Amino acid sequence: MDILVNGEKKGSATVTGGEATYQWLAEATGTFTITASYAGNASTEAATSAPLTITVDEAATQTSGVTAPGSVTIGETVPLQATVTRGTPGVDVQFRTGTDVLCTGQVAADGSVACDWTPTTAGTVAIRAHYPGDATTSASQSPKATSITVGKTASRVALEATDSVVVGGTITFTVTTTGIADGQTVDIVVGGNVVASPTVTGGTATATWTAPATAGTLTATAKYGGNDAVADSESTPVSIDVGVAQTQTSAVTASADATAGEPVRLSATVTGGVTGVDVQFRGGTDVLCTGQVAADGSVACDWVPAAAGAVSVIAHYLGDDTTGASQSSTATTVTVAEAPDTEAPATPAGVTVLPQPVTVGEQVTVSGTAEAGSSVKVTVGGDEVCTATAAADGAFTCSFDATETMDGKPVAVTATDAAGNTSEAADGGTLQVESEVVDPVAPTVTLTPAQPVAGQPVALALTGEPGAEVVVSAGADEVCSITLGQDGKGSCEWTPGAEGQVTLTVTAGEQSVTKTVTVAEAPDTEAPAAPAGVTVLPQPVTVGDKVTVSGSAEAGSTVTVTVGGDEVCSVTATGGTFTCSFDATEAMDGKPVAVTATDAAGNTSPAADGGSMEVKSEVVTPTEPTITFDPAQPVAGEKAQIAVTGGAGEQVVITHGETEICRVTLDQDGKGSCEWTPAAQGQVSLTVTVGDQMVTKTVTVRAADDDDDDNPSTGSLDMGSLGGLFGGAGGTGSSGSLGSLSSLGS
Repeated sequence: MDILVNGEKKGSATVTGGEATYQWLAEATGTFTITASYAGNASTEAATSAPLTITVDEAATQTSGVTAPGSVTIGETVPLQATVTRGTPGVDVQFRTGTDVLCTGQVAADGSVACDWTPTTAGTVAIRAHYPGDATTSASQSPKATSITVGKTASRVALEATDSVVVGGTITFTVTTTGIADGQTVDIVVGGNVVASPTVTGGTATATWTAPATAGTLTATAKYGGNDAVADSESTPVSIDVGVAQTQTSAVTASADATAGEPVRLSATVTGGVTGVDVQFRGGTDVLCTGQVAADGSVACDWVPAAAGAVSVIAHYLGDDTTGASQSSTATTVTVAEAPDTEAPATPAGVTVLPQPVTVGEQVTVSGTAEAGSSVKVTVGGDEVCTATAAADGAFTCSFDATETMDGKPVAVTATDAAGNTSEAADGGTLQVESEVVDPVAPTVTLTPAQPVAGQPVALALTGEPGAEVVVSAGADEVCSITLGQDGKGSCEWTPGAEGQVTLTVTAGEQSVTKTVTVAEAPDTEAPAAPAGVTVLPQPVTVGDKVTVSGSAEAGSTVTVTVGGDEVCSVTATGGTFTCSFDATEAMDGKPVAVTATDAAGNTSPAADGGSMEVKSEVVTPTEPTITFDPAQPVAGEKAQIAVTGGAGEQVVITHGETEICRVTLDQDGKGSCEWTPAAQGQVSLTVTVGDQMVTKTVTVRAADDDDDDNPSTGSLDMGSLGGLFGGAGGTGSSGSLGSLSSLGS
């Protein structure tokens, strides 16, 4: 019989035992009417069954999560896989991230589906598989997105560089790259700074760089910063040795007729040296004197030999950051002659000072005997008042005018021979000066300044009878008229019009006095030009090293150099040029150098700018501290002084048990002191702490009634014997030895 669906024959079934079976596969969803029709035969009539209505729904599908590698790289082919349950073979499945379709595959007979995806950007991608369904199956998608991390393409850089070069030389860098496109740049980094950024061409990038002016070892790397598709990378560091330039130092030349005690000029020439760098002139290991290399390579300094004899001298150029050290290849022998006479004359004898007492303004005569031909000097209160030459028989006479300030001051007399040797001072006693008797009626006038200057005001101090009217005239012109106060004093002002001799007449009632004064020409007020061509060398400079300032200024002017406003040196400009030197201190670092010129009239030029000082800290070896007691054996209940010496600025703490006796910070001279009053007699153990180091000193404290002075020993704590309280005498970090404390006066 035939099977009809919606009137359309779909197939036939054979009747067996009164039944026929047929399987129909619905090709679409919807409502279908199915009938069975028998056509009949010769013996049986045709027949058609009653219709059977069937509703066909679409089949539900499930799409699994996407299977893929967890991390991939840009440009890599990535297989994406999923499984569609009850899906129709051959139907397209899209693998998507958001709405973007990454690739499309078809459902296989077993429900699996796969396709290949090639990522083009880095980042995290969430992927789902989307089955669209068909006439008989429903659409479905992965219930959860699968995350895949897409990494950048790897890159690699390898760096090669010139392995050694002198300061200021050229260094060549060659970078070999992998995975970096042409046109990209690679940074060359030296000491943390980018010094070049060459462009990659054909897997290679090259650059050159000028080595710094300081010798040492440099570390260089090549760095690629990466982009959206290629990862960054960094090369293995390479080392570059920057060496100093070689120098040559000539043999030493010495001035002729070297004499003990007198300066000897030593000079040499340094080829390839740096201006301002120190050169030591040595005799063996002793530094005789030190000079600085000039612009032309010459160097000189003055040495004062202490004794006669032959000295072999070699010049040692110390080098700097850019040049190597060198010394004379051969020594120069300097023969030093005996020193001149250094024996002082005998102390002047038979010294008399007359008259005594003396009135202010009167002449005082000092006489006596001294070495024949010697220069005799007389001082009052340390101030020189007169000189004379002792005659052939040794006699001398020397006179001076007494002043009120000399009263009660000692008179001393010395003799100096032709060789410059000065005797011990002879005691001339104490000068007795009586005040000058002044007529209380007659007026007086005192000028300030004593020598007036044309065009400049002069203060006139007047004295006379209290309440008197005093008139001062210059020739026929009245200068001023005042009434004296109850103390008989008054003042007024006068401005002389021109230079020359002027007679002032001071009239008080019937009394008048005259005073002739010399009016000087108005002074020069024009300042010199500012110094020019100022150089300050060396820069930078180490604390304690010599700094030389040179340039040009008005001939004969006094050139003053200041650092941060403080004067550091001065010199007279000779022939219009000057050179002035001073020692660098740490406090000068960063402060401005200024140079002025002052002429003979006292006019000072504008300051020339010498730039700012660059001072490097001096490496200071800590001073070994000591403590000393006074008295050496303290007395119970009485104050004892503890004197402390050591490194400047160090803090020293002294304790007895848990009790702090004193704490002192040493001054710039490395000295300090404190007091301690021991409570009872006996042996007392004191602990001295400097930084994190501690030492112990035992001190004997005497009873209050024990006046034993037979032991004058001054107990001292010699930190040298403590073996490196500051890291050892021989090097940093040495624990040292506590040494012998028995010598500390305990």
